[in-house]
Order: sequence, then structure tokens, then C-alpha cells
Amino acid sequence: DELFTTPFRSGWKSDRGRVFIMYGMYDEIERFSNSTDSNPYEVWQYHNLQGGAIFVFVDREGIGNYMLMHSTHRDELHEELWYEKYALKMH
Repeated sequence: DELFTTPFRSGWKSDRGRVFIMYGMYDEIERFSNSTDSNPYEVWQYHNLQGGAIFVFVDREGIGNYMLMHSTHRDELHEELWYEKYALKMH
């Protein structure tokens, strides 16, 4: 709860909180901040989960509400065009 709570939702109810509870602490994380071209997003990497899995969370509104938009985990959302559809800002 403490790590992922926002003004809109308790941490355990968020996508990042759910993934953290289900799969534990990630092995690596890449954070990409808001820019003129893209919304903020995070890529979590798990080296020992299904031979290596990633989870991509995008904050589409820029208000700290990161939602799962893509994963290589077989039981999670899979969207190859996640960057173009959800992270890339339309000019």
C-alpha cells in the first residue's frame, strides 16, 4: 500500500500493487519521465519469472496513475504496440 497509493486508489488496488503482490519485487526497473514525446512509464523486469518477463506501466494522464499496458508474462495483458497506443503523446 505504502509504495503505490495515489490520491485515486489504495496501493494494493493499483496495477503496480497487484503485480508486486503476485510476483514480488522486480529485479530491475527502468523509469521514463514525462517528456514532450511520451507520457511517464515504467518497465519492470523479472529475470526468473517464466524465463524472464517484463511488465510495462504507463501513466497516461501524467498524474501518477500507472496502469499495466503490456507484459510478456503469459497470464497478463499483452499489447505489442503499447508504446504507440498508450505512451506516445499525440501532437
